[in-house]
Amino acid sequence: MQKGAKTVYQSTFLTLSGGSLGIGYRIHKSLGAVVVTLRGDVDPLEHLDSIAAYAQDPDFEPSQSILFDLDGCRFPNHGYAEMRAVAMKSRRTFLAQSANVRHACFVTDDVTYGMCRMLQMLLDDAPWETENFHSRAEALDFMQLDHGHPDYAAFADRWLGYRRPAWAARAQQAGARALQP
Repeated sequence: MQKGAKTVYQSTFLTLSGGSLGIGYRIHKSLGAVVVTLRGDVDPLEHLDSIAAYAQDPDFEPSQSILFDLDGCRFPNHGYAEMRAVAMKSRRTFLAQSANVRHACFVTDDVTYGMCRMLQMLLDDAPWETENFHSRAEALDFMQLDHGHPDYAAFADRWLGYRRPAWAARAQQAGARALQP
């Protein structure tokens, strides 16, 4: 485990469709960051519960930036009303945040990316910045964490060391096929 980080919530839920879902978060207090991980088919109520879980943690501070890892996550039961509920819950939970706080969403599924884009638009006037990315490196750069901090290198290595997103592998394969005679 990284210095300055603690896993404070890791759980598995059943979605309405009967599949399993992993929701977890890790607070990196020394870097002022939280990594929230959502995997599988996420139900709207579970999505709202996950926000409440890390927001109630004693190590969570509203001034921490949040890096959302939605690699392989889908929102099959989310529509406008559900994303609006997530936006309202986010506003109530993170209202005390400063303008320096950033929320970066790393998303691999195109439909989930669209849902996150809708959420970004619903939070357009929030006091924190929210952006969506298909690239782990771009999401990490957007966070503007202190690269000189002693914990940053291990944090970045862990974040960037995850498996490559499926869309990148497909693009690389398509490019390789295009170059073949």
